[in-house]
Amino acid sequence: MSEVDFKLGDSVVVKPDVKDPDTGEDMSGWQGRITELHLDHDPPLMVVKWDSVTLEQMPVSMLEYCEREGLYWSSMGLYIEDVMPAEPRDKKRDVSRVEKRLQRQYGWIGIGDDLEQGRRIQQVVNSAKKHDEMSLMRTWYKHLETELKFPFEAEIDEWGYGAVEDRMTVLCLSDWDETYGVMGGVKFKEGGMGEFPLCDLEALDESSANYLYIRDYRVWFANFR
Repeated sequence: MSEVDFKLGDSVVVKPDVKDPDTGEDMSGWQGRITELHLDHDPPLMVVKWDSVTLEQMPVSMLEYCEREGLYWSSMGLYIEDVMPAEPRDKKRDVSRVEKRLQRQYGWIGIGDDLEQGRRIQQVVNSAKKHDEMSLMRTWYKHLETELKFPFEAEIDEWGYGAVEDRMTVLCLSDWDETYGVMGGVKFKEGGMGEFPLCDLEALDESSANYLYIRDYRVWFANFR
């Protein structure tokens, strides 16, 4: 089959010894369907959307790299000379099903300051029974209630609170709601008790585990909304 015989929707498989130019990952045998053809490019190019079997077998390192770099892991541009015709081995609905599952499992890896933070956030999200707002909020509440060490000193790290004191002691978690998320029971620096949303607080001790846990939650909360 010559390069001009390829058409949109055809199944193709990557030839032996072809590697991903970004990661060096060996893509021999990866298979998918053609979604774009650029025959006027020199050399000719195509975009291949990976099938469900390839997606299921894709290395975690590849998924994480793509998420961190803002790249698509579900498809890739390839030179036409690097692929050959293949028989389909799944249905398009299978691809959609696996894509959605992988997006849920790895979609938060790319959020945050670094890979480790992305992994921590993803681990919490993956522990939720469902991925609706209520289930996720309950999961974060349980996670923070388990991991945070009380009491700890914190300060407001967001604008818009007017005359509210900027420092406080967080004594416990009090509740959560759909607007402000997880709430902390706090004692203000100048006296008085109240509640304050953790999404707007930062632990003062940057070397503490509390600092990391609250940062993780804040990154998730800001990007979930």
